[in-house]
Amino acid sequence: MTLFADPAAFSLDETGMKARVKAILGDRSDEVIDVYRRANPRATPADLFFLMWTDDPTTIYSNNIAERRAALGKAPTYRYRFDWETPALGGRLKSPHTLEMPFVFDNVQVAPGLSGGASPEAVALAARVSEAWIAFATRGDPNSKKSGLPPWPAYDADRRATMLFNNESKVVDDPAREERKIMDSILNPA
Repeated sequence: MTLFADPAAFSLDETGMKARVKAILGDRSDEVIDVYRRANPRATPADLFFLMWTDDPTTIYSNNIAERRAALGKAPTYRYRFDWETPALGGRLKSPHTLEMPFVFDNVQVAPGLSGGASPEAVALAARVSEAWIAFATRGDPNSKKSGLPPWPAYDADRRATMLFNNESKVVDDPAREERKIMDSILNPA
């Protein structure tokens, strides 16, 4: 959510972060902050705010869509998270919404305001990501030996296999599990 933030959000102190999180999550905000802080011990108050604001509701809704689509069993579902952090704007955006688009289309050089330009790392990641998208578009499966990515299993609600795109991409089962569980309990109460 860094792409949508007001300038003050980037320099939040503890009090400011707690106030913003409470405005989003209400009475359970302290509990959620504790979970995120344990999972991200080096995060600044601003970092924690952005992580929580991103997850509520965007990440949780994406997880719900992936789970429901996978449960249909009509075609494999693949889940990813784009973890590569852009150097644009001094790195303050981290990995913002839509950052993966110049990588998907293998044209990081034409989107320097988002990608930070055509660094060797960005160009290499763009080649891998775009090859996975080409494979998915042509065969319904993002796995391609040509991409150089690790095997990417289909998503299901038990394993929650998710490709984490970065300079060293990897598949992780249920990444940010504790954060997912607490946010899910708020947005999808039983």
